[in-house]
Amino acid sequence: MDKTDELFGIDFQKFEDFEDFEIRRIHRRVPYPKRKKIVQLYLQGDNLTYISGLLDIPRSTVHRIILIYIQEKRIKILPSGGRTYCKLTPDQKQCIVEYYRHNFHITSRRMCEILEAGYGISFFYINLPLIFPDFLYAFTRIDKPPTKCIPLIIPNSEKHFAKYFMKNLELSNIDNFVFFDDVPLKLKLRIRSSPDSSETPSNRHRSGSRSKSFNISIAVSNSRILKHHIRETPKIENPQEYQQGYEDHIKDFILATIDTFSKSGLQKPIFFLNINKLVFYLEIQKYLDQIGAKMVYYPSDLEIDPIDLCISKWQKVVASRKAGDFESLRAAMDDSFEEVNPFCQSYFNQVQKHYKRIDEAFNHHS
Repeated sequence: MDKTDELFGIDFQKFEDFEDFEIRRIHRRVPYPKRKKIVQLYLQGDNLTYISGLLDIPRSTVHRIILIYIQEKRIKILPSGGRTYCKLTPDQKQCIVEYYRHNFHITSRRMCEILEAGYGISFFYINLPLIFPDFLYAFTRIDKPPTKCIPLIIPNSEKHFAKYFMKNLELSNIDNFVFFDDVPLKLKLRIRSSPDSSETPSNRHRSGSRSKSFNISIAVSNSRILKHHIRETPKIENPQEYQQGYEDHIKDFILATIDTFSKSGLQKPIFFLNINKLVFYLEIQKYLDQIGAKMVYYPSDLEIDPIDLCISKWQKVVASRKAGDFESLRAAMDDSFEEVNPFCQSYFNQVQKHYKRIDEAFNHHS
């Protein structure tokens, strides 16, 4: 074995020791260099879809090969987002797994299935540690509305698990949610409500729902979900027009969203966006300030790692919910928004410098 093989503790060229005929067949069909590359990429944290496309191997085959090594205990299970997951201490990893097992009745077997399928920890810890599902779940157990509107974003790659997960949650006490799907390329507003008897499908988009019970729904049902689609992504002629095009998209979307909420008697929503995918965050913030709306940014790839902060805040929230102490619960949730701001500000500065360099490079070559 070469040095890389020794690092993994795997002899990739062996397959005769596997008793399963299907495993031997897959190993013969996928040559040694590709099998080795699959495991290398997986252990780096790349997801199965990316590996499949890169190596031009069916995703099911990639999945099966990875499972072979997992089952033989030659490598550990890693979720998508494995790079960040590896930063956690063993105690933190166990804390997360135990929390989901006990609070959401997900069995160990189901946990393994979720992780092996390529979603999992990246969904329930890395992308959304501060809000979902810890705070969302807590809200469903509170008698009166919370002091803060908690927006929700579910990355497109985790949608399958999100559907499974949301079936176990009651969202009856939650309002003021804006759900961004694959921001900002496919912005959609999905609001579940009880259609007014006077509404028809043709006028529902113009009038907005008259129900005051607004919730975000993952399930797709044309008769119960109000959608607002923004126009297609603009062509990139230059960075300035590219940025302005997205700003126009977001402004249209924000105005339509606020209009929908105001017609239903709800307060202005808080917009929650992953700024990794936004090129216009500073300009949009100025615009929101003018109209009195608020946007909360969640940077998911910070140089300053907020893992310890998230763990401590999460523990306070869970402890308060279990004790039935709703006042402490609200305070713990409110504090978490305040304390994460320094991380966000640091990230804004990084992104601003990044796009400044892009603009300078573009102008130099134009």
